Amino acid sequence: MNEHLAKLLFVLSTAALTTSTANAVITSDTSGSHQTTPGVQVMGINHDGVGLLLFDLSDDIGRCTGALLEGGRHVLTAAHCVERGEAILGARIRFELATGEVFLPVTSWIAHPEFGINSSGLVGGNDVAVLTLASTAPDTIPQYEIYRNLGGEFNVPIVRIGYGRTGHGATGDLLAAGTKRWGLNEYEVTSANTNVNTMVVGGDDAHTWLNYDFDSGLPANDAFQVHLGAPQDLGFFGDEVSSAPVDSGGPIFIDDNGVYRIAGIVSAGARFPGTPNADVDNDLNSTWGQFGRDTRVAAPENMQFILAAIPEPSTAITLSMGLATLVVIARCRRLY
Repeated sequence: MNEHLAKLLFVLSTAALTTSTANAVITSDTSGSHQTTPGVQVMGINHDGVGLLLFDLSDDIGRCTGALLEGGRHVLTAAHCVERGEAILGARIRFELATGEVFLPVTSWIAHPEFGINSSGLVGGNDVAVLTLASTAPDTIPQYEIYRNLGGEFNVPIVRIGYGRTGHGATGDLLAAGTKRWGLNEYEVTSANTNVNTMVVGGDDAHTWLNYDFDSGLPANDAFQVHLGAPQDLGFFGDEVSSAPVDSGGPIFIDDNGVYRIAGIVSAGARFPGTPNADVDNDLNSTWGQFGRDTRVAAPENMQFILAAIPEPSTAITLSMGLATLVVIARCRRLY
């Protein structure tokens, strides 16, 4: 299984910032908890429109998470999930419903033209892609709208849903991906903060990202407070989660006046490598005290791209993918 197309975990750091792309949800109460059930809402969200993306690669099967957009013909995910052009071959998405599984083939995809991965494997800005299905999804599968309130993403609960690797905050992503899980977190610090820019994205297109940390409920693991001096925020305790490989591309929901809309897309993670450190260990593995980074849907260039990539049914989508360079003061881990 190609975990390169599966992670939604995040780990962040300065000085030697280690980052990666993401998997399944890592939980804080017990290992591998917060499993979803088809047809049963979580936090008022019908999550059945969040599916597992499968890609036939020349050497493996790649996996990511994706969400069905309003209109039922397109799926929102991360650009790094389709960075290998061959990923479109045999691509499909699996939705789990109370009545059983539904597999829908993907016929084409388009990634943001400014997206790129540099020679060190770091994910650049605009990590967003839109996939086109062969036909409109059945109306039994819920569809989601995108969040457009730029600036309204901070200091409110966010709901993370994905198929990535799982485990417990004390030990990280030790368990296999493939089961849908959910949990809560919060975008505590705006990317406009200079320190966050440097730590998370090296100043690269900072306004296009949303950043969070993985809190254990103890001050020692409050990464934003420990490393950036942000106000103390101990998280959601047993409901606090982070992302891991295969979570990549998964939707992050925010309650927008009573309607949950997609505000973020799982992209990457990182950890601070120095001492003292909020992280509970020395690995980039989605443990307590690490950071995560999501693509910001409401950033103008991301929103414009998404809306332009969802044409009328009669309009064909052409394949395109641009390359950009991400300059970061550390290594990032993609979460696919």
